[in-house]
Amino acid sequence: MVKKIKFLLFPFSILYDIVTRLRNHLYTIEYRKSVQFDRLTIGVGNLRVGGTGKTPIAEYLLTQLVVHGFEASYLSRGYGRKTKGFYLVNEQDSILKVGDEALQVKQKFPNLPVAVCEQRAVGVPFLLAEHPEVNAIVLDDVFQHRSVKPHLTILLTACHDLFVHDSVLPMGMLREARKGAYRADVVIVTKCQSLNENQKNTIISEIRRYSHPKSPILFSSIVYAKKICVHGLPNLNANICLLSGLADNQHFYEHVQKENRIKKYYKFKDHHNFSEEEVKEIANFVEANDNIPLVTTEKDWQRLKHHISILEQKSISVWVIPITVTISQPQILWQKIVDAHSDI
Repeated sequence: MVKKIKFLLFPFSILYDIVTRLRNHLYTIEYRKSVQFDRLTIGVGNLRVGGTGKTPIAEYLLTQLVVHGFEASYLSRGYGRKTKGFYLVNEQDSILKVGDEALQVKQKFPNLPVAVCEQRAVGVPFLLAEHPEVNAIVLDDVFQHRSVKPHLTILLTACHDLFVHDSVLPMGMLREARKGAYRADVVIVTKCQSLNENQKNTIISEIRRYSHPKSPILFSSIVYAKKICVHGLPNLNANICLLSGLADNQHFYEHVQKENRIKKYYKFKDHHNFSEEEVKEIANFVEANDNIPLVTTEKDWQRLKHHISILEQKSISVWVIPITVTISQPQILWQKIVDAHSDI
């Protein structure tokens, strides 16, 4: 049945592929113009629809830039927001105004300018007008948005969903052909906690068929921090209710399962906006089970806060598990950043 469906979708994938190849070609021959700014811009993106861990990598880059003395900032399109245009994010904003990822970044980096704008070529000048001290901008999800040409382009691909094994939409999940990886200055394979060296070497060989020969291929792993109580009384115990809305919920579930007994798991798709009815159902389950803690992700907490009154009525204790990433051979990535900055 699956093969039959793919066969039916094949002509549409061919058409989609032709359109995206033509669009990229127009940028390559400079018929369509890309603008490059006089401040360091680092673009983070992917070929595949769905989560590859862009936000944790962006946070890693911001941390490194700050540590090395840059006046760093973050610009996102603000996926999932109900507003349009340029907007500077503050910590009290709602996800409906700025999106969950931008709000999460702002709350982690309260002293850095964080902005949203669906048109990055418009957003960068606005950001610099508001914060002329900024000399480094991390651009989220820009690989196919080529109106801005970053000084350094980082392509992400999840180790369990490598772009090399996928096809273009709608037959597969790729936004453009695999050969688009050739534009990347660095390729980072994400979520590699369980890979051994042989597996990494195999992945490198597969990616190298499409990437630029001078672009390093690095590996990143998720590091889960200790749970933090963000709402209610800190009554954490072995029994919990788990909630996540991620592109890949499995890794998060497996990590939590090692330390807790999960009485119920509410699993949603990525960027899911929780309805009032859904939050009431979750709160009622928690209350009916001796008010066991509700454990979730940082990103999901941003969306849950929209229904904070329900959580308060039921005296729900909410805990989040922050994550960071580690990069294999981080000195190689940093040298690419230094080289990009020196070329400005």
